[in-house]
Amino acid sequence: MKKILFAAALAMIGRPVFADCACSNKTNVMFGDEINQFAVYLGKGMGNSMTSKLNGIMMLQYSQPIEFMRRDSRINIQTGISGGEAADTWLFSGMSLDVALLSWNSFYLGAGFGGFIRDKETEFLDSWFTFGEKAFIGYKFENNFGLEFFIQHFSNGNLTDINKGYNFTGLTVTYSF
Repeated sequence: MKKILFAAALAMIGRPVFADCACSNKTNVMFGDEINQFAVYLGKGMGNSMTSKLNGIMMLQYSQPIEFMRRDSRINIQTGISGGEAADTWLFSGMSLDVALLSWNSFYLGAGFGGFIRDKETEFLDSWFTFGEKAFIGYKFENNFGLEFFIQHFSNGNLTDINKGYNFTGLTVTYSF
């Protein structure tokens, strides 16, 4: 029941604060003048005494620019794989929102939040639904490419008994078109 109430509240509150970036005359610091973006995330697991079991994460992302509370943002569709040992490897897909909180020239600092569905339960998370929170710093090159350093956390928000979560750090390469 908590999950349903949470999703309904997000839908009611979130809709008025999103604005289509195409209706404004400015460019988005993460996209430049472009309106589509592909990204590849590569990262390493950290914390929670899981370094021997969890080696890393690889994620693919498609994004479009939006504004969120007058900030340059992007709405993302993501899919990926995380793991090391076969018993602890899991696939996931979901949607998220990234917001550039600060930007100067081609640099930006941001945060993101999303919901994901995983293909199985593990010893660190015993639910298939999980939240993902992210902090990142990036640089947008003139030729449509960008590079970001990210820190990502996955957990289920204490919706189940087991919620140790997963933490990753790594690099992202973006291509806007």
